[in-house]
Amino acid sequence: MKTGNAVYGRCDCGHVWPVVYLPMRLDQAAKVMSRSACPKCGNAKDIKLAKAEEIAASMTEIDSRADGGADIVTKHTNIKA
Repeated sequence: MKTGNAVYGRCDCGHVWPVVYLPMRLDQAAKVMSRSACPKCGNAKDIKLAKAEEIAASMTEIDSRADGGADIVTKHTNIKA
């Protein structure tokens, strides 16, 4: 997964995610970053910039999911292929 063109946020719950992808006008990026909320828990306060180690750890966690979330989709019976 590409990390070089993104600004990552870190929530108090420990979730790390890309808040904005660059290039983007700085005023737009600042607006998006100031209004960001954690997609995992919904917290919109005290979102911090993620450190390089935290970003790397979150990428390792994503790569360790070999099925890519396919088990979640196949468990729902109301989804038609």
